[in-house]
Amino acid sequence: MRRFIAATLAALSVAVPARAEFEAGREAFEKGDYTKALNEFLPSVMEGNTNAQFYLALMYEKGAGVPQNPAKAFKWYNLAAEQGSPEAMFKLGVYHYDGSGGAAKDAEKALAWFGDAAGLGIAGAQFNIGLMHAKGFGIERDYALAAKWFRVAARQGHAMAQHGLGIIHAKGLGVERDLVRASMWSQLALKSAKPGPARTVIKEARDDIARLLTPEQLDRAQAMIEKWSAEQGF
Repeated sequence: MRRFIAATLAALSVAVPARAEFEAGREAFEKGDYTKALNEFLPSVMEGNTNAQFYLALMYEKGAGVPQNPAKAFKWYNLAAEQGSPEAMFKLGVYHYDGSGGAAKDAEKALAWFGDAAGLGIAGAQFNIGLMHAKGFGIERDYALAAKWFRVAARQGHAMAQHGLGIIHAKGLGVERDLVRASMWSQLALKSAKPGPARTVIKEARDDIARLLTPEQLDRAQAMIEKWSAEQGF
């Protein structure tokens, strides 16, 4: 019992400073002070802190505070993913999807990593699984499965997943064609989207769908938006 207590106290004495260093590093990273972030992260990285490993990988990926190095980013993402980081799992899925960072383009590995991350709640991974099914990338094209995964990500406010549902319902791909529901999703997507090229694409789709609806149908779509938003807590 004494040995157990001593070991526990020793572990805590290491863990508390390590956590403090990581939090200081994350705060510095968010402020754009990458030199300080790196100095704070490194001790936690050496002690096996998965979150610190993820951030170090992110720094190598972006060239933030260190020379940009996709291969090193991939290495640290891989280590963090193997220790259970959902965000790192997602990144590995992207690397294998794109064939970037020295990773082989491999649909099977991409889908596996996205699947692990999706199961841990990463909306981007859930969307990408849907996208792979919609495109038939490395798997048989299946719009019904694409719609299923888009819905899962859409519940978390993922703009592109909501946009995808709008397109799927507008065209009747794997689901019954429903322009009112398509309008609902396209409007939600625009509300969720951040400024940038993707938002422009979403807005154009929203407008294209809206032109096909009557005022009464648009009112129904708005009522569906309000109901869905209340149910999801948005």
